[in-house]
Amino acid sequence: MRSILEVLKEGGKALIYVWALEQKGSRRGWDEGCEQDVLVPWVMKGQQKSRPSGSENADGTRIDKERSRTFQRYYHLYRKGELERDVEQASGVVVEAGYEKDNWWAIVAPKT
Repeated sequence: MRSILEVLKEGGKALIYVWALEQKGSRRGWDEGCEQDVLVPWVMKGQQKSRPSGSENADGTRIDKERSRTFQRYYHLYRKGELERDVEQASGVVVEAGYEKDNWWAIVAPKT
């Protein structure tokens, strides 16, 4: 957070989006009581072939499933108010903040 605030030009602002812990209604189902530090799978699809055959993408190109790989990504899921506290602890100011599509967001600026 400090690094983001330090690189802003005078009068500059940054928009920060983070995944929210409060996602009870989403496909992920995270909510209060769940761990905040999680590993989330990301699947890198295999190489695409030029001719349709077997398992296909929406555009009709074939996916080579043998080359698909899954990576685990680390995420910290933010509780309500946690993003704003992190900004303030990093000597920043929250200009505006909110919740949208399972994410907390904040427009931030350095303290003047």
